[in-house]
Amino acid sequence: MTGNKRKHACEKAQFDKLISLRAFNRVEMQQHDQKQAGRGDGRETNEIRVLACDQGFLHQADGSARFSHGHTSVVVGVYGPCPPTYSRQEIWNRAILQVSVKPEIGLPGTSEKEYEQIMKQTFEPMVDLAKYPRTKIDIIVQVIENDGSLVSVATNAINLALIDAGIAMKGFVHSMTCSSLTSGKICLDPGLKEENEAVNATTIFAFNSAEEGILTSISTGTMDEEQYFACAEAARR
Repeated sequence: MTGNKRKHACEKAQFDKLISLRAFNRVEMQQHDQKQAGRGDGRETNEIRVLACDQGFLHQADGSARFSHGHTSVVVGVYGPCPPTYSRQEIWNRAILQVSVKPEIGLPGTSEKEYEQIMKQTFEPMVDLAKYPRTKIDIIVQVIENDGSLVSVATNAINLALIDAGIAMKGFVHSMTCSSLTSGKICLDPGLKEENEAVNATTIFAFNSAEEGILTSISTGTMDEEQYFACAEAARR
């Protein structure tokens, strides 16, 4: 009996080792496949993450939208047009546009203030502010999760929320982020890890659907003219 128990124990140990080895090989093959694709999550360089969106679910807002690229997700509420809090804020021939960005946790910092300016400058020329004199339009962006390309995701969400609110616009806005990775490849819709590892530059583009022109272009890092236009063309598609 003792010999049989030892035999069974030895066979079980060998079997467990074989299972572990197969599992390890499976993981190795998955990692190899991802590396072959050129990106950590297995996407092709011109492939964006899964998109999801929803409109009109914030009942106290005049317009709302939820937009996500992969794990990056934001919720936007649009309030107005409505009278400004203070009369001195009024502009007699147009509305004022205000954008506020709230982080996942904590209070807004310098990054959120920078994002607010980028989005305000992007949408001011696209919203028909002259239709709403002496009023204000508030746009509140709540970050649910940031896993890269946050400004582009928020920009797309704002566009949907403004449409849901029935705000008159001169054209629609769509945005995409593009990064140049250590391999030299240009990648669309980078995740947070890819943004941090981009050696050349990461560029945020916002496009005007009416004129098919670039509304906003914000770059971090350096790239030559050829790389810039290659990024712009990839992002536009």
